[in-house]
Amino acid sequence: MSPMPLEAGIGSPPLLRPVDEEEAARLSPWPFRLAGREAWQPSAKRSGSARAEYDSGWYADLLDAWQRFLEAAPPAPRHPGMAFRFFDALRRANNAAMQRHPEIYGDVSLDAYLVSAADQLYAADLNVFEAWWRNLLVERVAWAHEAAPFGTLAEIGCGSGVNLLTMYSRLPVNRIAGCDISPNAVDAVRRIASDLAIPAAMRVGDFLQPETLQALVPASGSWALLSVHALEQVARLGMEWFERVVALQPPPAIAVHCEPIQWGDGSPFAMSCARYAALNGYNQDLAAASRAAESAGLIRTIRTERRVLGHSAYNPTSILMWVPARSA
Repeated sequence: MSPMPLEAGIGSPPLLRPVDEEEAARLSPWPFRLAGREAWQPSAKRSGSARAEYDSGWYADLLDAWQRFLEAAPPAPRHPGMAFRFFDALRRANNAAMQRHPEIYGDVSLDAYLVSAADQLYAADLNVFEAWWRNLLVERVAWAHEAAPFGTLAEIGCGSGVNLLTMYSRLPVNRIAGCDISPNAVDAVRRIASDLAIPAAMRVGDFLQPETLQALVPASGSWALLSVHALEQVARLGMEWFERVVALQPPPAIAVHCEPIQWGDGSPFAMSCARYAALNGYNQDLAAASRAAESAGLIRTIRTERRVLGHSAYNPTSILMWVPARSA
């Protein structure tokens, strides 16, 4: 499976409209920041306090939003597909909220938002582009299921559960599992899964810790490990994390990482992405760590795609899939 051609249109105007550097700088402050023409420093707020604020804010409100969604839904049997409709409506509402807070987000245009695809900058309708991006994730996990069938899909850093809950309704899996350091996020996923009769095993924990990873492993059957912009939060991962995953009993049949990855290929756009990651304290070594794990005979890489789509233009999603070497 593959996404639509990069400049295929959805309605009018086209989904992606190419922009030059001058227009890109009008759509976002990041071109000037990355070129050193505008000073910028990330928030001095410590990561622990930022996480606590997110947990007590957005994730705490998530359950209320879900309850309002259920109350407004037509009186009909509940089904897993309702999760997709809920998160789509929530995403659109959150995007609209950006326009109401220019003091935080700047002058945002949802109809001409700076995005990237295959190392090119474009202006796009943000709501349409994000739906396209999420479909890309589903397609890649579907490809992984064909390459190494699994019954349980387990996501690290699952957050709101949007990936797990929507993929369950669109893929042939019979169970989901996930972990997050936010208790409110985990509670929300448990509640939504329970309301929709989705078999789910959720855990509060740090995916860098072996005991959290082992808790994702089903009692029986094969499973897949998924990460979506979760490993990006770890500045340096190291080969040791791959060692921990491969040592799980049993290890995943396949791992799918949908992450901003610094491949070290040196193109101008790749260098801009690397600078963006460095300025924000994002991961720098996932590609290098996976190569080291492969050289050590721990894993075998079966698919990579570089900088496919970025709804944050300079933080695009790449794809890295691997299987444990001993089961390859």
